[in-house]
Amino acid sequence: MSTTTTMSTSAIANDLFDNLFSTYLQNIISLELNNQKIIQLRYQLANSEEIKLNANPSDNVYLSCKHCKRDVSSNRFAAHLQRCLSRGARR
Repeated sequence: MSTTTTMSTSAIANDLFDNLFSTYLQNIISLELNNQKIIQLRYQLANSEEIKLNANPSDNVYLSCKHCKRDVSSNRFAAHLQRCLSRGARR
């Protein structure tokens, strides 16, 4: 009778370990899948036709300065703001 009890205890222990291990593995896999989905949503890849590495933009974007109401090229906007706002402080 003691061997039967020992075997059943051993079998129960193995079942518990297998269940615990598979649950742990499923949790890791689901967390990784969720992380991958979040990354894909955050950084959606463009079509290969849209990707242009080291290419100049065909149209330059112009932004309107709220301080002086001028249209300024986007690549010069930070420098313009610095000059524009410092001129206003000197007046």
